[in-house]
Amino acid sequence: MTASSGARRNLRLYPWYVAGGSFFAWMPVFFLYFSTQVPLPQVLAREAIYYASVVLSEVPSGYYSDRVGRRPTLIISAGALVAAYTTFWLASSFAALGCAQVLLAVGLAFNSGTDTSFHLATLEELGEADRYADGEAKLVSLTFAVGAAAAVAGGAIGLVDLRLAYGLALLGAVVALVAALAFAPLERAPDERSTSLMGSLRSCLALARTPRLGRFFAAAVVATVINTPASRHALGRVRLS
Repeated sequence: MTASSGARRNLRLYPWYVAGGSFFAWMPVFFLYFSTQVPLPQVLAREAIYYASVVLSEVPSGYYSDRVGRRPTLIISAGALVAAYTTFWLASSFAALGCAQVLLAVGLAFNSGTDTSFHLATLEELGEADRYADGEAKLVSLTFAVGAAAAVAGGAIGLVDLRLAYGLALLGAVVALVAALAFAPLERAPDERSTSLMGSLRSCLALARTPRLGRFFAAAVVATVINTPASRHALGRVRLS
């Protein structure tokens, strides 16, 4: 397979990856589901586990994406979502729910930023980088449309059994994983500019001191704290390139 044909295949598969990974059918029912499994204080503790895991995963996942490659990172992301939803579906204890939360955080963190970078790198390989903005706009619309459909489907099936909403999300994650596994490797080498994880972190902090990027970073932090995982997923697509 030539680099050009592989990149074209990636563009065909990428919307399936985005749609499958965005199918958060559990969003309307997750709190009710957790409340049926553990007492309320443990539900809140489970949320703390999720947020702590997101914070701890964000920088390492970005570094892994730069050093190892976009495709392997997206495979890890989709695989973690499959594992997370399977665990949620089968969970019956605080420990199992906590493990599922860690897997969910890893899945979302490894996708965050890597997805848009993969899209841009694929277009650059085709010499069509000027299509990136329009393509991302369409994918943002797709993300919101899929999110709305998932919310309706998850809420409806949750009337039968709250656990089934995670089954629907699992089907979406499997679609994303199959798409990621079918992606052709990009010809572009991984980013070699950062020699260490701490070097990457120092570079990010230095960029955050730029007024425009600093304001964007502050807004992203606020959104991460107050918004739902589905909203953060959509926000992750609206970032400066």
